[in-house]
Amino acid sequence: MKKTAIIVVAVLLMAAAIYYYMNPGVNILDTLGLKKPVIDPVTGSAVKDDLSVKTATDGSFVKQAPIARDSNGFPLQQGVSGSLLKPDQSVRDIQKALNDLHGTTLKVDGIFGPKTAKALNVHGFPELIYMEDYFEVLDV
Repeated sequence: MKKTAIIVVAVLLMAAAIYYYMNPGVNILDTLGLKKPVIDPVTGSAVKDDLSVKTATDGSFVKQAPIARDSNGFPLQQGVSGSLLKPDQSVRDIQKALNDLHGTTLKVDGIFGPKTAKALNVHGFPELIYMEDYFEVLDV
């Protein structure tokens, strides 16, 4: 009985870990209802869904909708990598293709960081990589 309970708890924790790994914008405290509400300084009321981010130019806040990913892990963007079965292979493929086909010198580590995003921009590719963009970068 005790072993079964331990196994069930371990499986639930693994499932939760995979879910939060695949959905990096999700806050576990918010999911559990433990996060303090964000208060709007102008109105003094709680803001229900705070999807705002600071812009790089003037520091003001801009509303930004979360990006839904498909079962293959696309679109790829900074901080996110491929599918559940091969978490970083898609990003490794992009980095290898940028090195081999476009002359960049990226470390092929499967991490979609600012250097990968910059290399994509320099070579005319978007920072948000959908499946068709993925194949275009790979020149397939």
